[in-house]
Amino acid sequence: MRQTGAHSPARSLSLTDAVFVHGRNPPTGARAEVRGVNAGLGAPGALVTTVAELVRRIERGDFGLLHLACHQEHPGADSDGGVAMDDGRFHPVALGRAAARGSLRARCPLVFFNACRSVDGGAYDTLMGGWANEFVRAGAGAFVGSTWALRTESARRYADRFYAELRGGAPLAAASFAARRELLADPGDPTGLAYAVYGDPQATILRGAGT
Repeated sequence: MRQTGAHSPARSLSLTDAVFVHGRNPPTGARAEVRGVNAGLGAPGALVTTVAELVRRIERGDFGLLHLACHQEHPGADSDGGVAMDDGRFHPVALGRAAARGSLRARCPLVFFNACRSVDGGAYDTLMGGWANEFVRAGAGAFVGSTWALRTESARRYADRFYAELRGGAPLAAASFAARRELLADPGDPTGLAYAVYGDPQATILRGAGT
């Protein structure tokens, strides 16, 4: 569990009014991951395919869960990084206005960014701040992301167990630990150790809020 110091983490979370993102060129299994998470919520969420709509939703702060299952690239000679969407790339800098306004603080949503190296968002964020920092500044109640590359199938299994534990009443830290243990049976797969969770370890899902 980690803290950014941006604001006090939420003690209660919700999985209602979910928003999903898998990007323009999703990893194998990302669509199945989104469908699986969505099916477990009891009410269908919304799939967002453009940066413009995603930023609008974040600035409105009208959801209890944002789940991204996608490729997240670091900037380099052949890419400017971020998440490829239908109308361009989604970068941490796009969260600047939401972070300045605290747009997510009314509902303190859970943000699960299930993509490779999704905590920092790339070297260009040295001054601007990475995904975890910007989402928490914007008011996310909790943020789950990875610190290195993930195996796609393992990432899906982690998500499945993580949400199942939350829906069963487990607090945030326990849900993450159970999901990590799900993957540690394979000593050659480092995916289980990649996840970092920002939030209150004892935060739980409100009864009736996506359970």
